[in-house]
Amino acid sequence: MSGLLHHYLNRSPERLVVEGYRCLLSQAVDEKTLPVESAWLLYAGLLGPEGGRWALGELSRFLTSLQLCAQCPLRTSPARTDGMSREECLVLALLASLQHGDEIGHRCSAEALVCPLKATEFTEAAGSFAMTLKALRQLLLPFPHALIDRLASPDAMTTGARPAMRLH
Repeated sequence: MSGLLHHYLNRSPERLVVEGYRCLLSQAVDEKTLPVESAWLLYAGLLGPEGGRWALGELSRFLTSLQLCAQCPLRTSPARTDGMSREECLVLALLASLQHGDEIGHRCSAEALVCPLKATEFTEAAGSFAMTLKALRQLLLPFPHALIDRLASPDAMTTGARPAMRLH
């Protein structure tokens, strides 16, 4: 993993989003494993039991909405692995844009993730999770528009190409 990406994913806010996404989506795919327990330990450890419960509930609501509204199958990397999928990057971009009041970033990220008919419902769930993290003092770093544009491009979706992970 590049030094920059490693540093980025070791920040608590980004780690909560990426590891929570990975754990809960893998739980939905493979009910034999219990990655939700890993998510709980991470969230409770970083946010305390009450904050962890609140944030994990909002993440679950957000991911349920994402799964119902997604334009394409959601890709994820296994927990605690190097790199990030296109969808993981777009989720981070969306949530960071919502936290920072970046209308262009949040619209572009949302449009790349979900069908337009479900965008409002999806963005409400995303906004609730983003603001929960912000209320718990977990502020994501802003996401560059150039990277969001690259991730949202049709080429990134059809080829499965991974962007260079130079975030800032």
